[in-house]
Amino acid sequence: MKFTKNGKVYRLKAQAKWLMIAILTIVCFFIFYVYFSKNNHSAERKPENVMNGTVVDIDGPSTTGVTLSETKDAGQVYLDETLFLGDSNTARFLKVAANNGKAFTTKENTIGVVGMGIDGISSLPCMQFNTGTFTMPNATKILQPRRIILTFGTNNLTGNLASAEAFGKRYEKQIKAIQDAYPYADIIINTIPPVDQKCLYPNVKMKEIDAYNEEILKLCEENSWKYLNSMEALLDTNSGYAKKDYTINDGLHLSAKGITALFEYIKTHAYITEDHREKPLKPIPQVIGVPHNLINFNPLNDEKFDEDPSEIETEENEKEQNTEVYSDLTNYIGKKEEELLFAIDTLGYTVTGVAKKDTEEEILDHVISAVDVDEENKSVSYKVYICTKKLDIGGSNSEETENEKESSTPKDEDLDKNDEVSL
Repeated sequence: MKFTKNGKVYRLKAQAKWLMIAILTIVCFFIFYVYFSKNNHSAERKPENVMNGTVVDIDGPSTTGVTLSETKDAGQVYLDETLFLGDSNTARFLKVAANNGKAFTTKENTIGVVGMGIDGISSLPCMQFNTGTFTMPNATKILQPRRIILTFGTNNLTGNLASAEAFGKRYEKQIKAIQDAYPYADIIINTIPPVDQKCLYPNVKMKEIDAYNEEILKLCEENSWKYLNSMEALLDTNSGYAKKDYTINDGLHLSAKGITALFEYIKTHAYITEDHREKPLKPIPQVIGVPHNLINFNPLNDEKFDEDPSEIETEENEKEQNTEVYSDLTNYIGKKEEELLFAIDTLGYTVTGVAKKDTEEEILDHVISAVDVDEENKSVSYKVYICTKKLDIGGSNSEETENEKESSTPKDEDLDKNDEVSL
């Protein structure tokens, strides 16, 4: 190899020539690597979640657009990593049983306040830990969720379509307060759920709900938040109202059937991104939960709450649904006495006695109806019902004879029906 400089001809020795080729090769490779890496990282990654050894891909517009579209079922892990914030409909997540007989969420990942509107998000201390009671933004910082799903707006309905824009601006301010307190969680805003055509609140109109939901969509577009359009699962498109039996008798709050449909939609419209939370996560103090009666007046009619809407019993069709879900009485351990007695009768059991049990081990061999829980003293008042059908609880497979049952069943007059037992 030769080259000319200032009229002189220079020749490279063989060793120098190969050294030059090597240097040029390295430079070209480096340039190619930098270019490829930049383009590869700029393209949006395809998020995935690993559950029980299965990789769940999140496909389509759900990862690139604002509105979450259908994905594979993200499972229970997805729900457990999510913090649910909202009003009484969210509070009902803790009080309605899913198909597995357990509540849809836990007090560790649910802050639902009866009667709460958007303006209380950053002003109302509503989540109690053993270290104090905190607002939603501060509680979110303590709980350190991977993502947040907010469902607010019902208690802000006024019957006036013109209020939708103002609602959007106030909601945006409150959500940013949460984001400022804990910027590591993905923000997902759920639509305001539909109401029944016979809703007991005359000022609650579907047209206003639709207008508010349009404002929520705009918020998501302007702030790169995700929009969970659960209205798709809950709305009867023919009537323009909630699907049949998807609300309880007030026409406003979601029934067990409605909440079940909502959670199926949440799991199949998942948003799973890289976990950006600071590691290791900080220790979380003991969660006590949302205190009762934080708001005493119903904002939709300015009347005092006669009862907690999140505790309202459902109509007969909802009880029938629960009977179909629970195939035996083992799933009713810890349920309210009324629900347990309904199941005993419906499933063909007959109560032969109400037993007294002194230890936790003995309790596991019977069906329990918890009537009062004392969190501070870790104790619960209960009744234990013995039935004529042998229940397979605690691993017992043998059948009791009628004589054995009579001899082992104390008479009602000898029993204390509300005995205290330590957990």
